Amino acid sequence: MSQESLDSTEIKIKEAARELFSELGMKGTTMRKVAEKAEVNVALVNYYFRSKEKLFLSIFEEKFRSYTKDGLSILNDTSRDLLDRIKTYIDRLNHQINNDQGLPIFILSETHYNSNLLDMLSDLNKEQAAIETQQLQATLDLDYHSGKIRPIKAIDFQMALFSMIVFPIISKKILTKTGKLAAAGFESYESYEPHWKATTLSIMEAFLKPLS
Repeated sequence: MSQESLDSTEIKIKEAARELFSELGMKGTTMRKVAEKAEVNVALVNYYFRSKEKLFLSIFEEKFRSYTKDGLSILNDTSRDLLDRIKTYIDRLNHQINNDQGLPIFILSETHYNSNLLDMLSDLNKEQAAIETQQLQATLDLDYHSGKIRPIKAIDFQMALFSMIVFPIISKKILTKTGKLAAAGFESYESYEPHWKATTLSIMEAFLKPLS
């Protein structure tokens, strides 16, 4: 089997697993089901990933790295105004999570109930995470010393921004089915999304405003 064919097989397995994890959870997903959905032999799935947990960790780390790398490259681009960077970040992360809507819920659920999985996640690259946090902090400090924003910790900045983007997406079914969106004058979540993205930007602007 050529290297190109091997790479293609691994991608197919990951795509199948990502869908199954989102639909069935960790307990309901088996290596055999992944193989069937990916239309490959179960031996190949075991060859690439050895276990269901390692398959999940591979997907999680890949997605996490994608979210983090893309986001930081935008937020650390000091050639642009901070609010412009935040707007681009909101658009990018919103698009990424909309393409994997079930994954955030799956990760939250499984890490809450599966302590073994949480232990495995804690073994991911902490050193890299520390470096990225320091880089974002340095960027925010530059904006602070330039008088553009108030002093703020990178973790507070990330939590505020990330939660305002992720929570509405994972709550869209509840917002729709309970009539909350309709009561607010929105026909669907899709019609509400541009409004919330603009609101998020306004909230972040007020949150970052220099202290008088």
